[in-house]
Amino acid sequence: MSISRMISVIAALCFVSSSWASSFKGWKQIKEDKGITVFTQKMEGSPVFSFGGKVILKTSVEKVFNVLMDKRYRKEWVDRLKVSKVLSEKTPYDYILYQEFGLPWPVSNRDFVYHGKAYKDQLGRVHLEMTSVPSTNSPKSKGVRAHLHKSFYILTDLGNGKTQVEVGINSDPKGLIPGWLANLIQRSWPLKTLKGIKAQVEKNHSASMPLPPVL
Repeated sequence: MSISRMISVIAALCFVSSSWASSFKGWKQIKEDKGITVFTQKMEGSPVFSFGGKVILKTSVEKVFNVLMDKRYRKEWVDRLKVSKVLSEKTPYDYILYQEFGLPWPVSNRDFVYHGKAYKDQLGRVHLEMTSVPSTNSPKSKGVRAHLHKSFYILTDLGNGKTQVEVGINSDPKGLIPGWLANLIQRSWPLKTLKGIKAQVEKNHSASMPLPPVL
């Protein structure tokens, strides 16, 4: 094997290794259910933990990305979602969104105003990141305006028609919900979210969406 060929092979192997690397290094695994692994991480200075999960799906990155971005079907797979409204849109990959979530009585509903941005990194992985932002044109809160410190989706093409999907969230529900109860509520989010995405890509209306640009 020539030196140039050997360098190409090593570079390719490094790319695959980096692409397959988990985003949850240092997180604690707390559950595994039908191929879905759930993790948690304690956040310094906050009683509210971060939660995340990953799964490998037998579908393309484009189809999974379409599920994340398609406004029409969000209520079918996003747990407890009651209202989802785009407040402004710079591009299809850069927008401000309002969402309201129904919670069981006697807990008040929570709503969010956040900035969503999708992009592709240098390794080809697709990211969708969301954080709370102030907004003057959002609907009046139906309960308590919560704060999303960060939520993310990372899609990695594993080849052979498979996609690794990673999700994570760190959210402060505000109001009178204590940290331990917020953690109890949110620890199920990664599992429900990944199960919802898996079910959605298997539906007939699931399509493919062009991937975002590289940043």
